[in-house]
Amino acid sequence: MVTAVEGVCKQGRIEVSSIPRGMEESRVVVIFLPSHNGDETATEIGELNDSHLKQKTAAESVLQRMKSGFHLGGGPYYGDREEIYDRIERHPKDDG
Repeated sequence: MVTAVEGVCKQGRIEVSSIPRGMEESRVVVIFLPSHNGDETATEIGELNDSHLKQKTAAESVLQRMKSGFHLGGGPYYGDREEIYDRIERHPKDDG
């Protein structure tokens, strides 16, 4: 699970504002934001969250389209594998 926590970097040490529950030890990725007052930093974090939400929504949309399939204009689809085998047996390919 990915969790975001705000913090500051002072003299090469990272201090987080709070430690998430159940997070005894974890890998982290640190993104350094420009130093501003609290309001601007909160706005930037909000913009990052909005960007992440847009990416997540787009990815879910693509996955949903993939699950529903893409109509490429061909004929009817076969119901199951057995139907395909039956059609092949009724109309064998002429190897002559």
